[in-house]
Amino acid sequence: MNKKIALVTGGNRGIGFEVVKGLLNQGDTTVWLGARDLSEDITLTRETILANEEEGG
Repeated sequence: MNKKIALVTGGNRGIGFEVVKGLLNQGDTTVWLGARDLSEDITLTRETILANEEEGG
């Protein structure tokens, strides 16, 4: 099994965030999220992604 690794820049908002969610939904991809500002946005992004996983998305 070949596990994929992806780096998404700007992954805490907008299109980048949707790309991160899509890659995580594939299940066989490790996603590294890049952002300019490592502040509250990253925490909110993490919480949103975890909530998405709990919903089965």
